[in-house]
Amino acid sequence: MTCLVVVEGESDRGFVKGLAERLGLKVEVLKMRGNRPDKAVRLVKAALEAQNYSKVIVLKDQHESREEAVREKLQKIKNGVRDKRVHAIMVKRAVEAWMLAGMGERSAESIEKPDDYLDTVLKQRGKGSYIKSFEKARQLVEEIDLQVAQKLSHTLREFIDRLRDPSNSLALSLTSIAM
Repeated sequence: MTCLVVVEGESDRGFVKGLAERLGLKVEVLKMRGNRPDKAVRLVKAALEAQNYSKVIVLKDQHESREEAVREKLQKIKNGVRDKRVHAIMVKRAVEAWMLAGMGERSAESIEKPDDYLDTVLKQRGKGSYIKSFEKARQLVEEIDLQVAQKLSHTLREFIDRLRDPSNSLALSLTSIAM
């Protein structure tokens, strides 16, 4: 059965698609329109009505926000959907931090602007510039070391564990919110 992952942007969508392909998992990725929890709730509800997904994972980037503010938004989404298949995970900073972790950057989740830092790293390594896009993110996920990335990024490890987990226990889904 297919898992639905709801993300914020095109680079997030590319990263998740590339990751799912690497892991051999069936995943559909939808992009949120806007940053309001009520919009995400409507999107998830409509998707669940249209198709019977095994689970739904909503990813929310922290960026410069306080962790508590992001957790509150994720909790509003979970409360609004009221389905035990829905899981919410805060991405520390942004998915670019996950890419940096996969390149061995130990402090990836504490870098204020991981997209800018990733651009610098890629240029230093002679791999061109980082442009936020579906294709570039998908390409980069093919090149990173997933073992290293999971050791250096607890939020990526949580996401991968959730993707692979065949159960949809409510008790498990609340661990994302209670970090």
